[in-house]
Amino acid sequence: MGVQVTDVIKMFISEGLHGDIRSNSPVVKKIKDYEDEIAFLKGKLYVLENLLHDLLSRVEHLEERIDELESPDFLLRGRRYSGGRINKS
Repeated sequence: MGVQVTDVIKMFISEGLHGDIRSNSPVVKKIKDYEDEIAFLKGKLYVLENLLHDLLSRVEHLEERIDELESPDFLLRGRRYSGGRINKS
């Protein structure tokens, strides 16, 4: 299923260490397939990291907004304009 170190060593021994490895070798094809899959996964990881960063910034913004709404200054300001009641019915 995967490429084993012994397979790679056997390939280098059989093909020679002079760089004349055939591209039709099954081990080389597996390595190229894995490189493509790794590139795809790196792209997905980049997208997920950006999504997570965006979500964290939105959560921080919401936390700041909640703090503003719960602050005593906001409550006093609301009472001043609403006749002393926060929820005016």
